[in-house]
Amino acid sequence: MMHQAWPQAWVSIDIGNVVANAKILHAVAEERGKVDIQLLVMVKADAYGCGAQEVARALSNSFGPVWGYGVATLDEGIVLRHYVHDPILVLTPAVPANLDTYAHWKLRAVIDDPAVAMVWHKGLPFHIEIDTGLNRNGIHWKDKRKLAVCAAQHCDGAFTHLAAADCNHGITTHQASYFELALEHLKPLPHYLHIANSAGVWRAPALRECNLVRPGSFLYGGRPSPEIPKPWPVMSVNARVVSVHEAEGGEWVGYYNHAPYLQQRVRIAVLGIGYADGVPQRLGRRRDHLHDPEQGYVLLHGKRQPILSVAQDFTIIAVATEGHEETTTGHHATLLGKQGQEEITVNEFATWGGTVVDDVLTRFGTSRLKRTFNPTRQHFKEDVS
Repeated sequence: MMHQAWPQAWVSIDIGNVVANAKILHAVAEERGKVDIQLLVMVKADAYGCGAQEVARALSNSFGPVWGYGVATLDEGIVLRHYVHDPILVLTPAVPANLDTYAHWKLRAVIDDPAVAMVWHKGLPFHIEIDTGLNRNGIHWKDKRKLAVCAAQHCDGAFTHLAAADCNHGITTHQASYFELALEHLKPLPHYLHIANSAGVWRAPALRECNLVRPGSFLYGGRPSPEIPKPWPVMSVNARVVSVHEAEGGEWVGYYNHAPYLQQRVRIAVLGIGYADGVPQRLGRRRDHLHDPEQGYVLLHGKRQPILSVAQDFTIIAVATEGHEETTTGHHATLLGKQGQEEITVNEFATWGGTVVDDVLTRFGTSRLKRTFNPTRQHFKEDVS
């Protein structure tokens, strides 16, 4: 008889809250843009670690204004095509060698090279990427000739990537203006136009020219900017206590070059999760800064407990003893999410780790941790039934 393994650490995804966040974002997009604006949902990197297949199924089945889905690679598009019939846009610029693969799987390409556009036959539609300031992929917005050549083929969409919609309105305004100028050289004008990422839905000034928006992190619980409403949380991360002991004052905790020096006796709990699972090593304390509020915490017994050290497979925390429940092996700590009345948001966790929300979600969600999916929460039961 086989016994189910005791989970050491796990990720929980609330798919119902993804749908709820999509509804919030779409309502704002309609208010600021066209009434019939639709979502081109970013599900690249396995929907930022939240499960591309599960997210796409939920949105396609229970949320009408979804035009299609965006992925980063051809392989991601092929996998997703098994689960949805909506358009799938592959964001990495296409090369002619993959033309037959795009055709077979009915995938839309992104093209930023006239030479590729001119051989992109078989009636396959594609979107032109226009570089308005990110300086990554795309045809520069001033390059009239390249834009005109691409538009004359089977182009049915054009877009740009905003570089600073979450933090700099001036840059975003300039990019939106450059995008509008570039559109003057696309004849005929492509049917689908899109500029706004999650933050751009609230902050980009050119939504009235667009009929698609490309939300990502907001759908998965990330808050791109303080003035944007808080989304419903989607990912939670939990880990079991695998060991408990006392560490004396004058000792180090963890590997020496990353270890805090204890000034006093501390009760230690070891969690079965580490940087191989997505916990940034820098969340550990620096030397004797045991209570630095700008470094990492977990929730245990509904209270914040400081992270002392992070190794590949384990995270060591200090456990308060007075006025707290006795900590034993098997208790679970929450690294991301809510426990009791306390909550650690993905934005807060990203700040501690010196990174961005998308990085946190993707690291946890695509790591070796077991993922479980909750179809709905009680307050959204009617929305997703």
